[in-house]
Amino acid sequence: MARRFCFQSVHSKYPMIRWGLFPFVRPAVAAMVGIAGYEAFCRAWPSAVASLSALAVGAAVLWAAAALGLGQGARHSRTLSSGGLLLTISALAALWAAVGDESRDARHLLHLAPGVRAWQGVVEEGTTRKATYFGTTARVWRVRRADGRWQPATGRVRLLIRREAGTAPLPYGTVVLVNGAFERIPPPPNPGQFDYAAYQRHRQTWHEQFVSAGRYVAVGRVALNPVVGWSLRVADNLAARLHRYVPGPREAGLLTALVLGLTDDLDADIKAAYGATGTTHVLAVSGLHIALVFGLVMYLLGGREWARRQPVWRWLTLAAVLLICWGYALITGLSASVLRAVVMASLVAVGRALGKRISLYNTLAVAALLLLMLDPHNLFNVGFQLSFLAVLSIGLIQPWLARRWQPEAWVPRQVWAGVTVAVAAQAGTFPLTMFYFHQLPTQFLIANLLAVPWSNGLLYASFLLLGLSAAADGLGAVGWPTDWPYAGAEWLGRALEAATAGLNYAMTAIGRLPGAVITAIALTPGQVVLLFGILITGLLWFRLAKRGWLLAAAALTALYVGARIDMLMATSRERGLIVYAVRRHAALGLLDGRRATVLADSAVWADSAAGLSGLRGNLLPHLWNRASAPLRWAPALAVGDSLRSAPPDVASRRLPDGNALLSWRGLQLLVLTRPLGVRPVADAGPLPVDVVLVRGRPRVAASALARAVACRWVVLDGSGPAGWARYRVEELRAAGFRCHDVGREGAFIRRVQ
Repeated sequence: MARRFCFQSVHSKYPMIRWGLFPFVRPAVAAMVGIAGYEAFCRAWPSAVASLSALAVGAAVLWAAAALGLGQGARHSRTLSSGGLLLTISALAALWAAVGDESRDARHLLHLAPGVRAWQGVVEEGTTRKATYFGTTARVWRVRRADGRWQPATGRVRLLIRREAGTAPLPYGTVVLVNGAFERIPPPPNPGQFDYAAYQRHRQTWHEQFVSAGRYVAVGRVALNPVVGWSLRVADNLAARLHRYVPGPREAGLLTALVLGLTDDLDADIKAAYGATGTTHVLAVSGLHIALVFGLVMYLLGGREWARRQPVWRWLTLAAVLLICWGYALITGLSASVLRAVVMASLVAVGRALGKRISLYNTLAVAALLLLMLDPHNLFNVGFQLSFLAVLSIGLIQPWLARRWQPEAWVPRQVWAGVTVAVAAQAGTFPLTMFYFHQLPTQFLIANLLAVPWSNGLLYASFLLLGLSAAADGLGAVGWPTDWPYAGAEWLGRALEAATAGLNYAMTAIGRLPGAVITAIALTPGQVVLLFGILITGLLWFRLAKRGWLLAAAALTALYVGARIDMLMATSRERGLIVYAVRRHAALGLLDGRRATVLADSAVWADSAAGLSGLRGNLLPHLWNRASAPLRWAPALAVGDSLRSAPPDVASRRLPDGNALLSWRGLQLLVLTRPLGVRPVADAGPLPVDVVLVRGRPRVAASALARAVACRWVVLDGSGPAGWARYRVEELRAAGFRCHDVGREGAFIRRVQ
């Protein structure tokens, strides 16, 4: 199997990659460049389809002209031919992304005029079950206007149904009639926060709507994709079996995530523990699971020498591999990492049936091309990026590491193989890990050496449990005795509970070790590119031992260090106030260079209040992105529970009416939590303040506020009801105040000198 890049010398000083051995690698990279180029530069063009079509035709003409000149032996014609082909592929990939962009349809929901009163559509995804709502996605067919007229439309709406009496999950294929208007998914309310709108946009979803009982009704069912419907039903049935035989809810939740990719019942603390140890791949069906299924089928059917010599048996093994692997992938949801793995497994199985040697890089490139053809937006899926980078880095780095030490004994050999795979995967993915998750686990090696074989055993045991359960139901259906399979399933379920609890305990203990995870990491996209550049040039230097690559790595390292220093210097000059958007709660930050003081009510610090994503999702990304350190927390101040923990540089004073006046670096902040009782002094006039921060829903009339204070801004912090805040903002703006509603407009930021 060709597992390493091969080089040839055109000139003795300049080794070159023999791309002929890897014909699909450059087209895959070209397709990615084209899709990324469309997203970055062409998505907003009204004429993008026509322009990209012209570019594709022009590139194809260039390619054809250069290819015709190859017969004359001109070296530049060969270069032009390769360049023209790659440019054609890039243009076609960008064109494919533009054609598949649903927002370009004139009937799309984005182009509808205001005034939608109701809509009808069909549920085209499975349902996710959260603590307070059921979530699914519906394809809109038509909308009803204010005049009662129905109008054809297209687009996807994220439908969130509150969990209350009278509501239930909507099955796949349900035709639903929804009363009320959908809304555009808002951008992230706080700087640096996860961009949920961009995430959904890459899934072709721009709108969402929260509904309660009586606001929607199921009016029928339609047959969409029977294969998808079957896979969703089977997944629900298997999840119910796991919950039936595994008593512990935490353990059953982890097993349904491990075996089926269903994370609805996964405990938040368990997610955090596995994230801190770099083992989150265990919590979802990934390429590792497909590899285990593939390996099991190949061992059972094609692992014997006589089986490999029989052509008929090889083709039967191929059919079984394709059927089982693709069936398992369908049941588990066909995520990007699963699709990548099942395509690669299929290609390897076909190669074995044909007796051919398969290149890792070619199969990886073919898998990437197929996934991008299926959906160009897969390129922006975090799972897609991490999955392909992990496999690529394992192929490039692991063989080199494995050759450093080759033990003869079986146990050290297996342990060393696990070490080299874990190190190689982490080396290729750590820039993206730090960029997306703002952390870097340091104990990933020992954690993976435990978690990977442990979870493999849990996976195989879960398969056996599901098989025993199905066998018991089948025997009972035909009237045969079912005592032994039920007893075996119950015993195995208790054993799985104990083993899963042990894995959870081990990962939690490792995650709590001192220095187990480095947090508060913030990288810009440019810095991520520089880190990958350092990684690639360093790898080339190790492979080729050429000083030029070492100099390139050193230059990129200098650029990265310079970018970090520039970010720190820019942060050190910043002074300001930020009122964060934390739904139904209050939090504000006083930013003094790299030092930050965060004032918030006590519920925010719990990091698990209902309806909140907590500090990590709301506040910390902004502070990490500005490299604020050290952070000083004041969990109970005037914006929250009391005044007793005011930081030394924040002067606070309780007013006679019970409200509070804060002063910081010349900035005056009046915090209103109750009706305003401040009266202007005849000689001094209204109380001068920079910002009036309104918490909750105090009874404050605009006329009374105008008489009592002279302020530059009135800020509603989002802790009050949305309807009340909307009415209050309209009233205050009508009275001439400059207002900012954090709940609707996102965080309020004000710079100070």
